[in-house]
Amino acid sequence: MAAFAASLPVWAVRHVPLQDFPFHTSTIRVLASWGDPAYGFSEHYATTLSHTQYLLYYLAGALLAKVFGAFVANKLLISVYLTGTPVAIRSLLRALGRDPRPAIFAIPFVYNALYGLGLLPYLFGIPLLFFGLAATVSHFERPSLRRGLPLAALGIALFYAHVFPFLLFGAGAVALAVTHLPRTLASPKKLVASYAPFLPALAALAHWILFTNMGSHAKGLFSHDPRDKVLTLSASLGSLWNWTGETLRDESDTAFWLAGLFVLGLAGIFAAGDRDDDRRRAWPLVVLPALCTFLFFNTGEWRGPVWLVAQRFPILFVFSLPLFARFPRGLRGMAVQIAAFSIAIGSSLNQTTAYRQFEAQDVGPIDDAIAAIAPKSRVATLIFDKYSRTIHWTPFLHYGSFVHEAKGGLHQFTFAGFEHWPFGYRPGEEPPNYKESDLNWPWFPEDHIEEIARGDFYDYVLVRGAPAPAKGAPEPAPPFSLGPRYERAFVGGAWTVWKRTTPAMQKRE
Repeated sequence: MAAFAASLPVWAVRHVPLQDFPFHTSTIRVLASWGDPAYGFSEHYATTLSHTQYLLYYLAGALLAKVFGAFVANKLLISVYLTGTPVAIRSLLRALGRDPRPAIFAIPFVYNALYGLGLLPYLFGIPLLFFGLAATVSHFERPSLRRGLPLAALGIALFYAHVFPFLLFGAGAVALAVTHLPRTLASPKKLVASYAPFLPALAALAHWILFTNMGSHAKGLFSHDPRDKVLTLSASLGSLWNWTGETLRDESDTAFWLAGLFVLGLAGIFAAGDRDDDRRRAWPLVVLPALCTFLFFNTGEWRGPVWLVAQRFPILFVFSLPLFARFPRGLRGMAVQIAAFSIAIGSSLNQTTAYRQFEAQDVGPIDDAIAAIAPKSRVATLIFDKYSRTIHWTPFLHYGSFVHEAKGGLHQFTFAGFEHWPFGYRPGEEPPNYKESDLNWPWFPEDHIEEIARGDFYDYVLVRGAPAPAKGAPEPAPPFSLGPRYERAFVGGAWTVWKRTTPAMQKRE
């Protein structure tokens, strides 16, 4: 029940306040409606599915979107992470022969900084990581085709979900393999049966590293990108909370985190005198927190266009802790379980309340703004006000992607054309001054006002807020305008839609 309640926040509102939620919803819509003339995606873009390692998330989302729509499809995939993570940890604990109850401690931690940022393909891979390790434990115990086929499928699925959870899966599988080495070396038949399920995923990994641009970036994991902010040891330690918690502005999520950690520690103290014969079966997986610690302190922020590399590992460290936790027996164990259950349910309800407040107070009439935009248009988005009074990070950063999801056409900013994305621009369809390496559009929209106002490429411009007045500007600052080539087509709340009054450029040859 607690695991299912973890997904409650995303179903309580239409606009889930995760920074990249609009981005991923739009990408799912593009792939789901690729050949639909009502959207016109194929007029502007070409698919590049062989370039991306996020295939599972977007293809699964596209299939679900054909039945449920892109919004619901994306929420279903988020629920796989929110509900699936504690369930998967429980599955691994059972496979190890350990008490499965500590898995409940994962629930308050599923609402973390990377979740708030909306790094959804990465998060989607986390339950697959623990399900994969559970399948590995079961397979090594009794190698067979019946156990090997699901393990092979999970390995492939995890690789095409995200490479970082896949990396930890590989490390965990190697550690488990070492403990079973005497048994697997007993005969060639057992050797083949034990390790054959890993070959498809290894083949996919080899192809990705050798033949894709993003794979070439992975080969330099420990060489710092010039954009990296290489942190000192003290700075890294100081940033740990930033990359594990930090989802709500009132810091109420912090209270649930600390309560969860307190009860987890209390459970260990209460269980100190109890016998634990199964501890030895989990010890090989100490490689998970150890590797997470090493990677956090020894990798940078960037790999090609992918941001936040080192910062993805602290939460994986936290999720590995229940594997080594203990519940006391008897009434003490029941009291710990009730406390852990209360914290899990409370954290879910707390997030749900914040999401509803965000929807009611911050979002505003975005659907009315989108309705003012004609289908299949070329649309630019300028988000000057990115922030929420309720949610941490910048939940409005990519809200223009909702236009792309609803109306099709071409939208800027998007990752189209980036080397890790499943679609790029057709020749001649790139926006003006488009640069594949330019990630600054959503963060610095002020830099693109003049380009849009004087150009003839965009049919509409969606704006949230207004640019901050320049230093020395008269007070009060004049109302924001895109000049004589655009007129207001919608004004409501913080949202404005500007429509071109002069003919936009025709399709370039």
